[in-house]
Amino acid sequence: MSIAPAEAGYPERFGVTLDCPNDRYVNDEAICRAVAVRLGGVGVRVRVDAQPKAVRFAKLFERRTDFYLLGYLTPTFNSALHFRVLYHSQAGRWGATGYANSTLDQLIEQMDAELVTYARDALIEQAWRIVLDDIVVVPLHRQMIVWAMRDELDLPVSPLNSPTFSQAKLQ
Repeated sequence: MSIAPAEAGYPERFGVTLDCPNDRYVNDEAICRAVAVRLGGVGVRVRVDAQPKAVRFAKLFERRTDFYLLGYLTPTFNSALHFRVLYHSQAGRWGATGYANSTLDQLIEQMDAELVTYARDALIEQAWRIVLDDIVVVPLHRQMIVWAMRDELDLPVSPLNSPTFSQAKLQ
């Protein structure tokens, strides 16, 4: 389905720059170029600015970008850390959106202190509802990294999607 720019509230096309690394994620620049093509189909002119991650991350940390590719994985699979790092008003360098919500900040503080699992889960659920309702970010791509293994090799893969070679064992 395609929407004309006028239907989206922009009778004239508009343009934006997509800041993208070209040496951080699998196919990162290609992903950004594909996003640019898709957005072009709804009347958004996207210029892809692909640079090495050191340059691109500096721009992100200094909040000199509004549209960027960022991969983030919470290695503990714990949403509380995700909220602290990306959505808290004092998130620091990774909270590049500048988003601030005092109710969410209070929930994050509460979940950091809560030891009862079901109570903490309820706080996390409330926090997700706020972030999703406020549309803080628009996820455009979820990258899956596939690992293959041989029967005679035991190689743990960490939650960060990287092999732990020091723990590799031949069977």
